Amino acid sequence: MKSSRHFSKDYYYMTTKAGIKVPRMWLCYSLVLNKVYCESCWLFADRKNHKLKLNWINGINDWQQLTQKIIKHENCTQHVEAIQLRIIWLKNGTIDKNLEKHISEEAKFWREVLKRLIKIILCLTAGNTALRGNERKANSNSEGNFLRTVKLMAEFDPILSKLLYNE
Repeated sequence: MKSSRHFSKDYYYMTTKAGIKVPRMWLCYSLVLNKVYCESCWLFADRKNHKLKLNWINGINDWQQLTQKIIKHENCTQHVEAIQLRIIWLKNGTIDKNLEKHISEEAKFWREVLKRLIKIILCLTAGNTALRGNERKANSNSEGNFLRTVKLMAEFDPILSKLLYNE
């Protein structure tokens, strides 16, 4: 005989004595597994602790008295510590925040360099100007139109100046 009990969206909220609904941000339900679990404990609970109750990490599908089980879990030490760790993690953002910022700035720099180089190439080719220098002369130190234009732009543009002269 199949039980008529099931998970309800009402479990996602705690109703205070004043009748105010407070969301339980930690509570998750898996449609595939048909289980309810604590996301904070699943992510941040200390699994090395042998006294740890794994019910809320692995999921619960026993719907009898689920409201009381949720209330009991909300007040247990394991859950409170996992919530505290989650709050600390959210405040810090990512572990390598400085590295991520540096990579983002470098990617932005190279996008700007490419934008300028492509514009220079389009400008030179629009007038049928060769990008290379005069190679007919032996021992010629000719830079070519492209490189000369890049150096000219670098005198006025901080991004190309940084690229060429490491300023």
